[in-house]
Amino acid sequence: MNPETHLFIIWSNAAYKKDEIISDISTRFRILGIHTVTWDKSRFSENLTRFYGENLPPHSNKEKLCGSDPFTVVVVTDEQPLYRTRMTSKGPAVVNVDMFDSKEMYRHLTGGGHMIHGTNSDRELRHDLVLLTGYSKEDYLELSRKTGSMLTMPFGPMPGERTWDSMEQVLYVLNETVDHVVLRNFQGLHSDYDRSVHGDVDILTSNRYLAKLALNAKPTHRSKRRVQHLVKIGGGGTFFDIRYVGDNYYCKKWEKDILAAKYLSEDGYYRPSDEDYAYSLLYHALVQKPAIADDYREIFRGLFPGCDDKELRSKLLRFLKAHDYPMNEPYDYSVYFNRDITGKGMSLSKYMNKAFHKVFGG
Repeated sequence: MNPETHLFIIWSNAAYKKDEIISDISTRFRILGIHTVTWDKSRFSENLTRFYGENLPPHSNKEKLCGSDPFTVVVVTDEQPLYRTRMTSKGPAVVNVDMFDSKEMYRHLTGGGHMIHGTNSDRELRHDLVLLTGYSKEDYLELSRKTGSMLTMPFGPMPGERTWDSMEQVLYVLNETVDHVVLRNFQGLHSDYDRSVHGDVDILTSNRYLAKLALNAKPTHRSKRRVQHLVKIGGGGTFFDIRYVGDNYYCKKWEKDILAAKYLSEDGYYRPSDEDYAYSLLYHALVQKPAIADDYREIFRGLFPGCDDKELRSKLLRFLKAHDYPMNEPYDYSVYFNRDITGKGMSLSKYMNKAFHKVFGG
């Protein structure tokens, strides 16, 4: 198998065994970097929550076990990864045995518990590395190659701990931490993002909780049926609508298909495929708005040349019917649902027939 990048964390309460653990790591892996990471103690529990993806309030058992002082991160390369079945906390699983067995040994060495953390997959490594160092896997490895020696620079605070430096940084971290796509309004998604011009940032994700944690986003409404969150960027804030698979913003099947077909743009954000973008925007304009806004009309002139309103409706309905995508009322009650197009309480075939009748008559 190809070499793999992984990391270990030696939390501060295990620091008394740090030298012994690092010495053993060096016999099993090629060490790329050894870093001291410092988190603000007043925000340590919030950072643990973002890092582990579970609610860990101040003074939780996890925080007491790990310790809240500066800790050590060791980034390694496993030159010859070997996968076998091991019994994990979630049952039997096929894992990288060098990483898994080493982590278990170091935990035993430090008295049990979880004072040692180790990554089990490339996805976990990407998530952990960017939140700990601010670097993506590729950028960290490139820095290691350029330096030509073991990296030792310290890190902290966690990206977005109090505020993000820029929209570009937000998207950079989001790309490494959670499956998502920016649905529309891509123009200006950089450090100069102007909310007054572009409004909310609409994303679709497979896991809204992890997306919220990655963004360090705060809900703007008490109701769980509202998806708007505030993300602090620089001296201000930007609203993110965190749409998620199963929320009926689009039908669940389409939401999954949008995520599966997404691609990374040259400007560094994940966006829908050209087809999904065109028709999801058309759906948004026709089904989730009472009328087509002027700025959307301008976009549709490029996406669907020569089509009037009737032809746009026809194209949308044909697309939905071809892919078996029903129109569902969104779980977020703030989203408009145009019943003049959708009908109410009908099966897919019935409301499609009604919709075609509305558009074409007869």
